[in-house]
Amino acid sequence: GQAPLSFGESAMGGILSITTRTPGTPSMGARAGIGSFCAYFGDADASGRAGRVRLYLGVHGLSSVGDFPYLNNMGTNTNAADDQTVLRQNDDVEQADGTFRAAIDLRGRRTLSLGLIGFGRDQGLPGPNLAQTRFVRFATARALGYLHYESRDDLGPNGRLDAQLFFSAERDHFTDPGELSDGV
Repeated sequence: GQAPLSFGESAMGGILSITTRTPGTPSMGARAGIGSFCAYFGDADASGRAGRVRLYLGVHGLSSVGDFPYLNNMGTNTNAADDQTVLRQNDDVEQADGTFRAAIDLRGRRTLSLGLIGFGRDQGLPGPNLAQTRFVRFATARALGYLHYESRDDLGPNGRLDAQLFFSAERDHFTDPGELSDGV
């Protein structure tokens, strides 16, 4: 269907709405891992209750150097004599993201909740085979938040009032010191 206004231009093709349970059950978790090409990741999450307030916090980080070997045909698809195995450079990535949710049960059958999601990524853009880059970068940051009020008391018996306020912010930054724009 059409994109909801609350997500703005970020949802041009529509969105999937996934609603997770409201936090509250006490839990904690953490994990970490490593992978090929100096890839590392780690995340941690915690949820619990403080009186009537239910909380959840989750953070995640990822880093990879890249620099993997690949066969470069040097732009000559039919001449295998000049093919070379070289390292793909400038394909590193650093990413961090997090989620915060809080909900408070108000008097009656009312709930006020807040959610924040943030994401940041910085990565190299290696370029095509013939125009390998060393300094071209792309960085992006996104944030989405909401404040949600729900009541089954405000409109009388069998009534339900549901109001949400959304906000979003984004920033993209492309850096090319002339490697792609001058070479193409």
